[in-house]
Amino acid sequence: MQRHLLTLALVAIALTASAQPRRELFSVTLSGGLAPTTHSADLEQNPQILDCGPLASATNVLLYGDVLILSPLSSWISIGGSVGFHPRSATFTRTNDYPTRTINGVEQTLTTSMEVAADVSFLEINPLVAVPIVTGGEGFVITASVGPRFALPITSRFVQSESVVSPSGGFLVVNGQRTTERVIADEPLTSRASLLFGATAGLQAVLPMSSRVSFVPSLAFDWFGTNVTTDAPWSMLGLRGGFGFRYTIMSPAAPPPPPPPPPPVAPPPPVRMQPPVLAIGGIEFDGEVRTGSTLVATPPILNAVFFDSAQAVIPASYAVERTGRTVSSDAVEAHALVLVRIADVLAANPQGRVQLVGATSGATTEAEGLALAQRRANAVRDALVQLGVASNRITTAANVMPRVPSNQDFVEGRAENRRVDVNVTDAPLQEWVSTTQYAEMVGEARVRIVSTTTGPATVSVDDVSATVQAGGGLAQIPVRRRLQPQQSVVTLGTRVASDGLERVKDTTITVARLPRKEVELRTDEFDAVLRFDYNSSALQPDVKALLAQLAQRLPQGRTIVINGSADVLGTDQRNKELTEQRARTTQQFLSELIGERNPIVVESTTRRFSDATPQGRFLNRSIRITTR
Repeated sequence: MQRHLLTLALVAIALTASAQPRRELFSVTLSGGLAPTTHSADLEQNPQILDCGPLASATNVLLYGDVLILSPLSSWISIGGSVGFHPRSATFTRTNDYPTRTINGVEQTLTTSMEVAADVSFLEINPLVAVPIVTGGEGFVITASVGPRFALPITSRFVQSESVVSPSGGFLVVNGQRTTERVIADEPLTSRASLLFGATAGLQAVLPMSSRVSFVPSLAFDWFGTNVTTDAPWSMLGLRGGFGFRYTIMSPAAPPPPPPPPPPVAPPPPVRMQPPVLAIGGIEFDGEVRTGSTLVATPPILNAVFFDSAQAVIPASYAVERTGRTVSSDAVEAHALVLVRIADVLAANPQGRVQLVGATSGATTEAEGLALAQRRANAVRDALVQLGVASNRITTAANVMPRVPSNQDFVEGRAENRRVDVNVTDAPLQEWVSTTQYAEMVGEARVRIVSTTTGPATVSVDDVSATVQAGGGLAQIPVRRRLQPQQSVVTLGTRVASDGLERVKDTTITVARLPRKEVELRTDEFDAVLRFDYNSSALQPDVKALLAQLAQRLPQGRTIVINGSADVLGTDQRNKELTEQRARTTQQFLSELIGERNPIVVESTTRRFSDATPQGRFLNRSIRITTR
């Protein structure tokens, strides 16, 4: 019996020794309360505050909020930090006496109260070290903490006002009007320091409510060694008293020991299998070469050059010399070549002339006005001359605002008004071309697949795919390949994949051996953007000329699709109305040109240019024409 008891005792001792107690990893405390702050200052030295005599001290009590994170390094020391929002506003006051004379000639003293109400608040960060100084049962502890304090300003504004205290009939005269009080200044505190440095010492009691949650009252003293303003002495001392709730994160309990591994089992004898087969048995092509012409639209020329604020140097994004760079089909990207394209238009039309009208975003943001607008126009003129345009074909003008200004209430509108409008006369800015020749190979590729894989096979030719079931078979894949001029052969790349296996095979087709077919004018690639002025749905003369070109060249029976668009400036309701008005105006004009020869439909679209740039917003003030 004694031997059994001894064995049980040894087992209990071993289990107790091997147990790993859980310990605290860190704690999070959310707290808040009242924070009295005492301000000592000499605001008479601050140039923003009008001469009013010394304003030296103020005290205010406001609510604050903090988040504190602590992590114990040992049983006697923890490290961590707090971050919180701390309003530390103050109201400085003093009285002023002015000698005055009544209407009856009696001398008396006018006493006024001068008040400077400073609205300052900070995001305050406090790295700290905490040491327990009193411990009790059930987890009760009082800790002392100390550490540096950093304050980042969030709000910094002041209001300086003056009001009559005595005599009862006294008054001040402001702008010719009698009043008993006046506001002298209401503005941001421009000289506030960007960072305040100080120190904090405090006490914190932890009163457990459960194994993880505790009630935490606290008291702390804040000292700042940095002045609130850089041009006048202004220091702060603060006291904080509050309470909060603390949540403790504990380390996970040690996992139980893993069970012993099962006894090894001898592996089954290997099964020898034949590797799967996947192969491309053969490729045949049945098709023809189709030739013809297609109706396409050149990217629109956005005839304006946009400038940075208060600058008259053409931004580096614009090309000011010919480098052989091709015009992108994306209208926003194509705008980088606007000066080169304008020079090409004038070279192709000797009778054409250009007027450059510089503008600004108004006196509020660009006070230099006409002089800046003229320098912008001159900069564009010099760039066109460098591109080969004779100077006698160019005239310049300057306006404080553009002829059709964008809405100055928006930052984007002001950015759009900082521009030079390029007005070309006796030469078209955009032409639609209906004689672009093309040739394409159209037909079907028949691919024979040999396979012993268990899954289906995916067959791809020119990124067009088809599926063949397990066991192999024939895949029929449509092929449509645009041909380059004088191209004699076409290589079809074929890829087949199944169950992790992949096979690739190229097939060469001689173009001259294929039958040829002439097809009628294609219109499915036509996509044109025609612009409107800001906040307008009126068709400009150049837009009407381009719509007339379309009416002349589009074959009978083809459908014209109109999509209206607007930028993001203004209200959603107004932009919706502009979108609909632009589409209806275009539909009415085209109907007068073609009658019932071609159907015209108006559709809604989500195809838009980016509204992040002036170019994109200008191009979104448009209608988009497609045909089918």
